Amino acid sequence: MAIVSKVVPGGILSHRSSLELFPAASLERNNFTIFVTSTYSKQVVIGPLIIKITPGDVTNFTELLVPGLGRSNETRALLENLSNARKREGVVKNLSRTEI
Repeated sequence: MAIVSKVVPGGILSHRSSLELFPAASLERNNFTIFVTSTYSKQVVIGPLIIKITPGDVTNFTELLVPGLGRSNETRALLENLSNARKREGVVKNLSRTEI
């Protein structure tokens, strides 16, 4: 997670990444994805690691994970994972209801 705090300073791990605390693997595409919320939208690719950055609130219902990087607290993470999400490429950003 140290690399994420350098690429997205002030961001927070969100959706499945905030609960799992590790990148989600995509077996069909042979890469790993981390979902981050920040003040802007972007996708950063570093080798097999994909950091998907979505715009959103980074101040409420968060907790510090490492210096420069937070995560959604449990309540927010559960709500994020209950929202609807489509599988576009690779992994779905939400955990399934059985995984939650």
